[in-house]
Amino acid sequence: LTHYGPTTFSVDGQKPTIIPLKEGVTIGQRQGMSQLDIIQLQRFYGCKERKIIKPQTPGLVTPNCTFDSDLCGWTLVDVLPPLKNNTWVRWSGETSNYHSGPVTDHTFKTFEGFYIYVNAFKNYNSVAKIQSPEIAPGKYCLSFWYHMHGRDMGSLYVNLVKNGIARKLTSLKGDQGNKWKQMRIFLPAPDGGKIEFEGIAGVMYRSDIAVDDILLSPGSC
Repeated sequence: LTHYGPTTFSVDGQKPTIIPLKEGVTIGQRQGMSQLDIIQLQRFYGCKERKIIKPQTPGLVTPNCTFDSDLCGWTLVDVLPPLKNNTWVRWSGETSNYHSGPVTDHTFKTFEGFYIYVNAFKNYNSVAKIQSPEIAPGKYCLSFWYHMHGRDMGSLYVNLVKNGIARKLTSLKGDQGNKWKQMRIFLPAPDGGKIEFEGIAGVMYRSDIAVDDILLSPGSC
């Protein structure tokens, strides 16, 4: 925690002498602790964090998810050797890797909102998969938000899986910028199936991949 601004100790008052390690973080204010400060202190001292819970309709299972309550029926899937297994993690606030990953979720744009991400630290070139509940046959528009920032960024694949066979719908590779971006895909699923997000970490730790606000709507995009 610091109350010094980025140019506090500069000779001319213009050039920064204090630079945050995490991109997108502002330093130097005297009004109190930020939401990020509070979250980090809670985790450091083992305090219980407040979660934002969205009411859900009983008995209704859809792929739609903001991840603020839970995984909404999405299932983690392990990959087999020789592939290196990783996992999607439900998370709030910034990730632990400098210069990679979002600072907040997309839904609420706060440090208490949740999203899922693939942690690349010490998991280089690893693969993480997560699958939706079974969707009914039909034609859909799949919308989701993603965050892929980091110079070592890997790849994100979106697949439709039926009877263990994955059909690629779209893919994203490399640094996509330090912000949440929306992707919309026309999804014809005449036999139904499961939507799968497959994240592949890059060659180094600056390759966290995050996903939030998944929405499946009938019809075309």
